[in-house]
Amino acid sequence: METEVKPPDQHSSATEERSATRKQSIAPSKPPVHASTAPPPQGGAATAEHADNATAAPQRDLAQRPPTLQWLQGPCFDRYAAKRIAARCWRVMIANHLAIGLVAVIVFSCFVPEPGIWLDGGAGSKVPPNLIFDLCIVTVFFLNGLNLKLGEVWDGLKNWKASLYGIVSVLVITPLLGFAVVLIPLRPVGLVMGVGLFTLTPNNFTTSIIFTRTAKGNVALGIMISTVCSLLVSFTLPISVPLLFRLEQAEDPGSTRLQHDVAVKIDPLNIFLALLYLRLVPMVVGKAVSYIPRVKPFFQSKAFRPTPSVVVLVLVWLNVSRTADKLDRLTADVLIAAACLGVGLHVVYLLLNAAVCLLFRFPGYVARTLVLSCSGKALIVGITVLEVLPPSAGSKGMLIIGMILGQLGQIVIDSVLSNVLLERHKKREALPMPAQVPVA
Repeated sequence: METEVKPPDQHSSATEERSATRKQSIAPSKPPVHASTAPPPQGGAATAEHADNATAAPQRDLAQRPPTLQWLQGPCFDRYAAKRIAARCWRVMIANHLAIGLVAVIVFSCFVPEPGIWLDGGAGSKVPPNLIFDLCIVTVFFLNGLNLKLGEVWDGLKNWKASLYGIVSVLVITPLLGFAVVLIPLRPVGLVMGVGLFTLTPNNFTTSIIFTRTAKGNVALGIMISTVCSLLVSFTLPISVPLLFRLEQAEDPGSTRLQHDVAVKIDPLNIFLALLYLRLVPMVVGKAVSYIPRVKPFFQSKAFRPTPSVVVLVLVWLNVSRTADKLDRLTADVLIAAACLGVGLHVVYLLLNAAVCLLFRFPGYVARTLVLSCSGKALIVGITVLEVLPPSAGSKGMLIIGMILGQLGQIVIDSVLSNVLLERHKKREALPMPAQVPVA
């Protein structure tokens, strides 16, 4: 029986052709296969010719691009590497902004002193002398009083043993060790006297609290020590500063004089009055203003956070610019020796306070507070004392550079030490607690 063959339907064939054409137009076009990504020939591993094409093709593509694009689009480039490096550099600069700023200001003031001299009321300037200087100092201590928290001061007094030692260490022990600095035979004497004058100042209110908070110390205790020392130093500096210059004159007569027939005479009353109206009064006014509604949040905004550091940089700029022409005697070896002197003295302070903490068996958080709060000194207070020193005391630019060298070493060491103490504290907290033996 023969099968009947039907003739092809022209209508159905035309429909199939149209559907096939539509599918081809809808389907995404495949990119041409590159020689480097072409599949290996059938039968196992790729041939040598295929392997050569796979490695040579990217090189040819990179060779056809500009040199910058070759590096940016090469296999070794990470698109986020630049952002990570920039963010890390920015964090380092923010953490050490004061040290970096001090170095930059000193270099600028030595080479271009004219703007600082003009702003300080120099020749041809209509700015009253010392006006900017006094305004900067008043601003710093006004903000310190504004941010002063009396509740934390009372909380710090609860640990009276640590509080008493902290005050004695800042105002008595560390200044006594500083008197030995002036006996070191280093020339010019102004650098040594600057380091010695720096040791007589109290601890830095801002940096000591920052480092204490970083190391997980007792912040209330640190605030109490800094506050009490900032108030009492107005009565101790008028006594210790004249003694420092007398000791230096007894060791090397005439070395701190600009004129050999003029002795250095420092009036303690002038120092007390300067500290009174430049430090104590602004702090009291700042604390009183803090009780006015909406005033304290305004001064605690982000716009005012860098104000203390900026003010310190302006004060250093003015002082160094005044005596930039007298700093030509400074050489690299002298600066390195003075910097080592300041760093060594700060290390001695740290070791001494750590030894006392071990001797009295203070808890860890109290010991970290005492080591970091009682070993530092305040540059702004030293600059305030410089303002009332007579011209016979020597070059104020030389004195302030000695203090700055001590401040730089202190900032670097304490920033590293606070992070080391923090890591040590974290490791101790991560240790398992010892099992308690039941009491029979």
